[in-house]
Amino acid sequence: MNWHKGKESRRGRGVSGLGLAASLFLLGLAVAVSPAAATSWQWQFSLKAPILKKDSKPMLMPAGLFVDPARKRYYVADTENNRLLSFTDKGEFLTFFDAGKRLQAPYDMIREAGGVLWVVEKGRNSLTRIDLKSRKLESKSLTWDGVDVIPHRLAEYGDAFYILDKKSGRILVYTKKLAQKNAYGVKGFRGFVDFKVRKDGIWGLERLTGTVFHLGHDGRVMRTIKPARSMSFPYALEIGPAGLVYLVDRHAGTVNVFDQSGAFKYRFLGAGHVRGRLSYPEEIMFDPWGRLCVVDSGNGRVEVFGR
Repeated sequence: MNWHKGKESRRGRGVSGLGLAASLFLLGLAVAVSPAAATSWQWQFSLKAPILKKDSKPMLMPAGLFVDPARKRYYVADTENNRLLSFTDKGEFLTFFDAGKRLQAPYDMIREAGGVLWVVEKGRNSLTRIDLKSRKLESKSLTWDGVDVIPHRLAEYGDAFYILDKKSGRILVYTKKLAQKNAYGVKGFRGFVDFKVRKDGIWGLERLTGTVFHLGHDGRVMRTIKPARSMSFPYALEIGPAGLVYLVDRHAGTVNVFDQSGAFKYRFLGAGHVRGRLSYPEEIMFDPWGRLCVVDSGNGRVEVFGR
C-alpha cells in the first residue's frame, strides 16, 4: 500500500497546435463568459495523471477532490482507475495510491492528521478507513435507523463526518466512531445533490431545482435561495469567500454565480473538451489559496482557476 512515485511529463507543442488551441479557447470564452467574468477568472493549471511509461493510465472519470492546506497537497479520486492521486499546490503530480489494488471506485475522500484516509467507495457502497502507517483497510457499511445508506459526498467538520446519503438526499452526521449524531433535510424537498459545511451552517443544493438551502447547525432553515436564472442540470455547489453562490450546471458545463438573493451575476466556462470547457463536471470548491477548482470528470482532469 505505497504511494507510487513519478515525475510529471512535459511535452512541447508546435506553433500551429498552440494557435488552434488558443483560438478554440478564445472562441469558447466568447460564447460562455460575460466580459466581466472573462477578465476575472483565469486558468492556472490542470491536475492530470502524467504518462510516464507505456502502461501508464490517464485519469479517468475523477469524482472527488480534497485539499490539505497543512501539507499543501491536492488529492483526487480517480474513480474508474480505482486509485487516488496526489499533487503539489502548484499542480505538479506526486504519487498515486491504490491500496494494493483493493480500492473499488473511490468517489470522495478526506485525509485526517496522522495519515488516515476516509474514502467513499462506490464499488462497495462503503465508507472505507485506510491507515497508511499500519497499512490496514476497513470498509464500513453505513446505516441510519436501521436503513442502509448510500454514501455520496463526504466532509469533515469539527469532530464529525458529514455524509450525503444519495438514497434519501439527506445530510447525515456521524461521530468519528460512526455513531449517529444528526440528520439534515428540508420538509417536502427533493433531496440534496451536493452540500458544503461552514461555520455559519450547512449549505445544500436541491436536486433538479437548483434551490440552495442554508441551514443552521441546529437544522433550522435560515435562507432559501432560488436562482433567477434556470439551469439544465444543477449538480455541484460552492459558497465563495464573498458569500456568492457558485453552481455547476453539469449538462451545460458552466459555472453560474448568484448572490444570496438569487440574482444572477455571471457565468463562465461551457461544454466541450478544450481548455476552458467542461465535460460532465462533478465537483467545485475553493482551495485554501483562493483558487477555484472544478473536477472535470468527462475530460479526466481538475481545472484550477485564479484571479
